[in-house]
Amino acid sequence: MYCYAVIYNSHSGHSNGELVGQKIEQALIKNQYEIELMATKEPKDATRLAQADFDVVIAGGSLTKLLAGLRR
Repeated sequence: MYCYAVIYNSHSGHSNGELVGQKIEQALIKNQYEIELMATKEPKDATRLAQADFDVVIAGGSLTKLLAGLRR
């Protein structure tokens, strides 16, 4: 089974980022995927969080920051 990381900014999308993250989480859990939901709180958090050991990373927001984390 794959372990999914969902990285999101809770303040993005008119502060709907957390709601969107939760909807993604619910959809993956419904399909019996292992998931960790992670909110960014500070600049460069997405980069740092993407470096964690997950099989699949799903991110809302800046893909540039996410890709920077995955390249390290």
